[in-house]
Amino acid sequence: MTMNEANLIEDVKRYQSLYEQEVDLFKGRFMGKLQPASAESDSFIDELSQVFADQSIRLKVLEAAVRSELFVNQEIIELLKQNKSAQLGAQYFQNTLSLKANDLEALEGFAPAETNEEGVSYCWSIDNPEIRVPLLLDRSNNKALKVRFVGEVKPELISSMQLWVDGIQTQFDLGFDGEFNCLTACISESSASQVTQVVMKLQGVYSPEELSQGGDKRKLGIAIESISADDWVAPKVSLVRRVGRRVKRVFA
Repeated sequence: MTMNEANLIEDVKRYQSLYEQEVDLFKGRFMGKLQPASAESDSFIDELSQVFADQSIRLKVLEAAVRSELFVNQEIIELLKQNKSAQLGAQYFQNTLSLKANDLEALEGFAPAETNEEGVSYCWSIDNPEIRVPLLLDRSNNKALKVRFVGEVKPELISSMQLWVDGIQTQFDLGFDGEFNCLTACISESSASQVTQVVMKLQGVYSPEELSQGGDKRKLGIAIESISADDWVAPKVSLVRRVGRRVKRVFA
């Protein structure tokens, strides 16, 4: 995070704090002027409270956008799950996403980011075999999900895991992108304006200590370098594969 970004975050926080103080003062003054209370005044107070709540949520989304235009923290996800996503509007849903280690470490279920000897930053999933990653993703078309791995605490954790998107088990491919082993999957388009819930289910979490791999007592799963999403492009069948199938049919 740059110094300018850090300063902007602090400005947002200060503005939000002042805003909340002003709301409290206004509510006190407003209540004092509406005695005795009536059904009409109660209804008006409820309406104002909803306006204040919506504004507060927008401020929190702004803070998350400043931290990274691609990252939304758990607090905001919880707010959005309280049927607020439709009110926020489509402008808050990103067409492409790329979550790095410094983004992931703020999510529940991830350990603090680490950096290996090669300068690669990553986050371990920790404590829970279900790795939950909420994404504010524009689903107006199919999206390509990509998860890049640095390692796994136990062999075959990655190859045996399940991928679920919005409660639906989703097929995926495992491969190598030239730098990292990775998972790729197609997330189907959706007309709903809602948070996309990605869940990777592991067979378990284990401490390096219990696996005789050192003294680390943390219950770990897999180490993730990044999670990204972009427009889906259907893979092209190579000429070699097409020719191979033709040859097979000829000699069948």
